[in-house]
Amino acid sequence: MRILDIFVEENTNLYTVLYDFDERDSLTIAYEELTDTEKLRDFFKQFKQDFESYYGKLNITKAVTKTIKEADKLFNTLLNLVANDSDGRLDGLFKPLDDREDEKTNYNYQQLKAHSDDPPWIRLYAVRYGDAYVFTGGAIKLTKG
Repeated sequence: MRILDIFVEENTNLYTVLYDFDERDSLTIAYEELTDTEKLRDFFKQFKQDFESYYGKLNITKAVTKTIKEADKLFNTLLNLVANDSDGRLDGLFKPLDDREDEKTNYNYQQLKAHSDDPPWIRLYAVRYGDAYVFTGGAIKLTKG
């Protein structure tokens, strides 16, 4: 596993993980999986009961469309913040993973999440180490808590 800059020609504070088991980095893996129609359709079929217990009746086509739109919006927000010299605005996007943590408390090492829509459907995950953010992955939220 290696940590890589997302933008090679710029000095940013957002990094991604290149895993030993895949030639893609964590940002690419998350984006491709959260926008792949076939994988999403299979996912929503497999976890239909879990999903409906939290979000209500599920129309798979609408769920796939919503997921892709939300993923595009969230990834674009993330990349635009970094590309436009965010000056700490990633703090506004990424919040502590544990909702019991105060957002204003900064640790040298802290697990974080980001989401866009309400109710949030997709989560992006990162670890903050000092001023750097290491993007670790993304997921669809299926349950409360």
